[in-house]
Amino acid sequence: YDGSLKSDLWKFDSTNWQFVAIQSLTPSARAQHVATWDDVQLSIWLHGGYDDQGLCDDLWRFDGATRNWNLILTGGPSARAYHVAAWDPANLAMWIHGGFDGKARDDLWRFDTLSSTWVLISQGGPLARFNHVAGWDMTTMSFWVHGGYVDNGPLRCDLWRFAVTST
Repeated sequence: YDGSLKSDLWKFDSTNWQFVAIQSLTPSARAQHVATWDDVQLSIWLHGGYDDQGLCDDLWRFDGATRNWNLILTGGPSARAYHVAAWDPANLAMWIHGGFDGKARDDLWRFDTLSSTWVLISQGGPLARFNHVAGWDMTTMSFWVHGGYVDNGPLRCDLWRFAVTST
């Protein structure tokens, strides 16, 4: 890390890194954002993080076929960084949890890519946290969250599961 924020995009093909040239508008150079890959729409979905202006609340889609970025919308979850995301391929949805917007967050959001809407799913599950990890389990339709930091507290080592019963 050289101290400057980046806006470049790279692709790894199991043996080599390739720089991806973009000819369209791109998200601002940023760090501590989240991104997920959508195998169906061949897209990267990118949310939040921070840029040289502060925290971001924007959502972008990179179309792998056209190699163009599109700003989808702002709003939904508060502007934040250090959050986690996972992709739900059955519902074509991006799930995000927690993060930091001046304080640790405990909210769980789902972005429905078919209707382009954010839905607040839950608040008050795992302790508010940031810098944690998450994953999606297609077999059980579950969003998993592990570890992270809490406000004024120790590093967590707990594991939480949110089972999706309907979308």
